[in-house]
Amino acid sequence: MATFCHSCGAPLQTSSRYCPECGVAISASESVAPPVLVPQRPRPRGPKIFIGVVLVCFILAVIAIISSHSTSDGSQAAHEGQEQQQNLNPTLPSSEVSFISIVTSAQDEARGTQNDMQKGGVKSSRDKAMCAAMASLQVHDWVGTVKTIDSNSDGKGVLAVSIAPDVLVTTWNNSLSDFEDHTLIEPGTSVFQTASAMKPGQLVAFSGRFFPSHEGDCIQESSLTLDGKVASPDFIFLFSDVSAYRYDRAPAASENSKPAASTTQDPPANPAVDASQTEVPVENANLNTASADVTTGSEADTAHEQIAQALQNWASAYQSNDPTAISKCYAEQVDHFFLTQNVTNAFIRDYWNNWFNSHADRVSLFKVKNLTYENETADKVTLRIVKQVVTTESSGAAERLTHSELSLTKVDNLWKITSERDFK
Repeated sequence: MATFCHSCGAPLQTSSRYCPECGVAISASESVAPPVLVPQRPRPRGPKIFIGVVLVCFILAVIAIISSHSTSDGSQAAHEGQEQQQNLNPTLPSSEVSFISIVTSAQDEARGTQNDMQKGGVKSSRDKAMCAAMASLQVHDWVGTVKTIDSNSDGKGVLAVSIAPDVLVTTWNNSLSDFEDHTLIEPGTSVFQTASAMKPGQLVAFSGRFFPSHEGDCIQESSLTLDGKVASPDFIFLFSDVSAYRYDRAPAASENSKPAASTTQDPPANPAVDASQTEVPVENANLNTASADVTTGSEADTAHEQIAQALQNWASAYQSNDPTAISKCYAEQVDHFFLTQNVTNAFIRDYWNNWFNSHADRVSLFKVKNLTYENETADKVTLRIVKQVVTTESSGAAERLTHSELSLTKVDNLWKITSERDFK
């Protein structure tokens, strides 16, 4: 057996006493054999590979199942959504269909504009089309999806309903903005109880009214920027009713139909500013009756009776076609007379005197309908009304129905009109 130097490992002759390489003295007992490296046999990998393949196949199978299930659910949801939309479309009131078409067309057109001037032109055209299409600011059984259910700091309800992508019909969300319109939903009312039980995304039918804009728009809208007014308008709305939508409900009656003067249903308002504007033909009108048609309810008190009498006198004055009699129904100083502010009683008398002198038609019927009291105090009240006016001339009779807001103040124990504004 060959021996090796214990110091450097060089091979040695059996008789060597010194290492020929490093010179270290070698004794027989110190010579060692080099270590023998024994190659290890590779461990079998077959079972691990098999297990890995099985695991990968299992994971891929699970992913495929989940993907297939998600696709199936998505297709089913899309199908249900399409089916739901198909069921919904036939029951949309014609006024809502027209409104949505005008607003969404303006949204599409605004996306192609290159500057705000062009976008302003789009908005102007939209507002004109909107005012021309809407026979009334009052709407019935429109359909939408609940977007927001909330409350302000006083606990009054805030409700927003989406009627199209980026198009909302909504209350104000704070008392400061709402101080004139009173759209926030009062706790304890039926609208509050019904709306508070709803969830975002729920399909609802709703009724109520929009507000005329005081800034040149057709309808009051809350956005502060031009882009917001066109691209994602939030139209301010007073909800009078809201309910979960039922697919078996009958289609809403056309809001553009004109009821006869003798019907008792709530009439649509005409977007008139004064008595010289658009007139609507009327059938079976009692042309010799002047009435205030005031319903004060079981809680009517002396003040309400006096106000009702003031409105009766106002209606009779208009039917007399006497400018002086009409002006006597107003205070000496009037805050708003349609679009004119801070006018005198003499101004009102002259206004109607000029109007009657320049128009052949005469007022043959004047009624105050759908009276609602707001902001009532001992000597001042705001009224929401519908004016039904029938005029006659040689060509026949014509009717106009207008939503209005009156403010009355008690002066020398008599209620006088201090503001009159019509809703466009």
